[in-house]
Amino acid sequence: MKMINRYIVSLLFPVGLLIGGPIDNKIENKKSVDNIAKGFDYYEGTVNKQIEAKKSNEEKILEYLKIIKEENQKQTKIQNKIYDLLKRKFDPEPKVITKKDGTKCVANSTDDCFDYASLIENHPEVNKIPALKEFLKDPYDLSKTANYLKWQTALFNHAFNTGNAIQFAQEQFGNESGVMSLNRSSFDDSKGVANAKLLPEIKKKYLYSIKDKFEINIFIGLNINLDIVSVSGIADLLITLPELNYKFYYKDKASKALFEDTMNLIYADNLKRWNIVQKQISSEKFNELNVLTSPSFVILYKKDDDTKTIKAQTIHTGRINTSLFYDKVFNYLEYINEIDYKKLSDTDFWDTKKGEDEAKEEIKRKFGVSVDELINKYSNGGNE
Repeated sequence: MKMINRYIVSLLFPVGLLIGGPIDNKIENKKSVDNIAKGFDYYEGTVNKQIEAKKSNEEKILEYLKIIKEENQKQTKIQNKIYDLLKRKFDPEPKVITKKDGTKCVANSTDDCFDYASLIENHPEVNKIPALKEFLKDPYDLSKTANYLKWQTALFNHAFNTGNAIQFAQEQFGNESGVMSLNRSSFDDSKGVANAKLLPEIKKKYLYSIKDKFEINIFIGLNINLDIVSVSGIADLLITLPELNYKFYYKDKASKALFEDTMNLIYADNLKRWNIVQKQISSEKFNELNVLTSPSFVILYKKDDDTKTIKAQTIHTGRINTSLFYDKVFNYLEYINEIDYKKLSDTDFWDTKKGEDEAKEEIKRKFGVSVDELINKYSNGGNE
């Protein structure tokens, strides 16, 4: 309100000055009026000059009022636009559109009244990318789609190159540039260790180091056919990672009998761990953890700073293998910020007895050379 009062005063102030006439002539005009009353100056044209001055002042007042009016109209238009933008952003009104059959409906109120254009017309991020906005408005116009794909190609190329730059920096500077995730395509770090050979052992060692923090619940019984074809992958998981904590939950007695008979029949000689794994029938557990299909793999994780709360999350459904299991578990650990890549360094692996054996085996396999013989030969200065 104070701002409005100041605005009105600022507008009326020059008008008041003009109405009063030229400041320098006020005293002289008063004298002229006195002289007129006494009969002086009448014949000298004073009255005519006063009338002309008054007309001139009125014309200026009208001119200034016109300018003020035009400026107010401009400001009003701008304020109305601002108001309209803010209202559509923070208090949008439903948009009524016409369907193909000619009837009207509120946009996006039902599936047959879908209108994506109304969702994005005021979206600030979409408005920054005209190619995207035009594509989303009408994806059935293939020329707009092609134009968007060209833009998207440039975007992806830029994204790929940023990733390449990060990887090349890691290759050049190694762990000095920061420890990267384990999702790289060829090597785990600048030492050049093959992912396929070392990463499984590194991941296994890491999971064993935190095994007391989590358990894996495996749910069986909602999809019998898929449960049966998944037996081999589940069995391989138990064989490869026997020290992890597993629990099996069955939907009913029939699913329990079928799955366990299959496991016992195929993997009886290799599943010592299977005999001590906890197993129970519990349809309530399916509902508790919102399990909707089987097999489902649910991780229950307990953070160090919150020992009372255990978070449950389905990390995989369907067939499984050890490599896929590693990926899903580590993706979840990344998701909850519970992974320390410094403890996943492959350079530490080479300092172990297993790393030494792996190096010797690879050299022997590729070049037919015994590392032990080379060490013995050159440890004496190459005299042998």
